Amino acid sequence: MDFHQPRLAVLANTEADMIAFETIPSFIEAQALANLLIEFPTRTAWLSFSVRDANYISDGNLLSEIIKWLDDFAQIVAVGVNCTRSNYISDVIKIIRQVTCKPIVVYPNAGEQYSMSEKRWVGKAEHDRFGHLTQQWFHDGAQIIGGCSLLIPSPNP
Repeated sequence: MDFHQPRLAVLANTEADMIAFETIPSFIEAQALANLLIEFPTRTAWLSFSVRDANYISDGNLLSEIIKWLDDFAQIVAVGVNCTRSNYISDVIKIIRQVTCKPIVVYPNAGEQYSMSEKRWVGKAEHDRFGHLTQQWFHDGAQIIGGCSLLIPSPNP
């Protein structure tokens, strides 16, 4: 909470419509952010998590349990995942939909995976499928859809 409080205070004093807490890797960080937001009663936010797979966030906690816990926070107006593999998204949406009526946010990466050892994105991007996938995610119940690391290759000169 000590880490996030001054940053949230700066954001709360802007004219931003909403605050996006993104790529949250742990339940304890989600708890800190949700509880800190109470200090700024006129502000709303969404929380999106980084996940290991469709069921677990990065720290190993169940996504469904965390979303259920966040459901009581009126200032958290949407929940979801970002910067994760697109093949998890449909299942993530279904899991979230079972425990909350809040809007669902999804903005996965483009199909590549980030290699910590190489410090770059590796693998094949799904640019050719992303349009179809976003339609599926909307059909599944996501209301806020975007992309993380959706890099379009530049044409050769």
